[in-house]
Amino acid sequence: MARRALGVWLLAMVGAGLALAGIQLLPLIELAQRNFRQGSVSYADVVGWAWPKRQVLTFFLPDVFGNPSHHGYWDIWARRWVPATVNALGEPIRTIFWGVKNYVEGGNYLGLLTMALAALGVGVGLRQRPTRGPVAFFAILSLIALANAFGTPLYALFYYGLPWYKQVHSPFRWVFPLTLAMATLAAMPRSTLPASAEERNQARRAVGPDQKPRAKRAKARAARHPVVSSPTSEGASLSPMIRSAPVSLEPAPTSPGRRFPRSRRSYEFVTLTGWLAPGKRSAVRARPASAVAA
Repeated sequence: MARRALGVWLLAMVGAGLALAGIQLLPLIELAQRNFRQGSVSYADVVGWAWPKRQVLTFFLPDVFGNPSHHGYWDIWARRWVPATVNALGEPIRTIFWGVKNYVEGGNYLGLLTMALAALGVGVGLRQRPTRGPVAFFAILSLIALANAFGTPLYALFYYGLPWYKQVHSPFRWVFPLTLAMATLAAMPRSTLPASAEERNQARRAVGPDQKPRAKRAKARAARHPVVSSPTSEGASLSPMIRSAPVSLEPAPTSPGRRFPRSRRSYEFVTLTGWLAPGKRSAVRARPASAVAA
């Protein structure tokens, strides 16, 4: 019943969200059906605009094909800066860049450390059950994004399978989900790295100086001082824990006396909170274990 109610609430929230966003979604659907980009180019043209295979080098060296912000180079023979005026073909240039498209659209450098941590995150996350699902999702997303950015045949599934996807003429823009997936995977192995000194001190203060969690210490105290439930009648039997304890339960004497001796090392006491039944106002006295054995 609770799951059904939860499902109804979730459907209601989704419906309310779609209703509120309808003022923007309906015009978007109408525009997508009439957009001039729909079918304006062929699949071969779109795949031709993807990254070439040599672009994979920029994952390791971002300026392997130059940088448009560089307007000169250092001539090691003349030992001076030489301005960029012409290229190897004799064409006039002003910057040093011979990559595909432009430097911004071809920029996919994530960092060597990021890629190493992402690979470590996949290896570590797939072995742990709590992180297995998210790691698998972002790993598959990164592979799909990488395959589409380079214009592999996988791109045809999106081009012909998804509605209005033919309006997308830039496969290399899959670098955005690729960057998100790699950054998320790189953060996965953080929990497996050695803790810093500050984190170790915080953990030590949280569990106490004896390095025992508070729950274990509370359980140990409960075992040493058990709580007995209230009997329903005078002849009701006590719990096996109390019967086996080296103490005896008797009504306290009417005359004033010392109920608990000073030397508590040879005695064991039992907490009897809530043991007294309604109307039975009797006290409890603990006796030595030797007296009980006798």
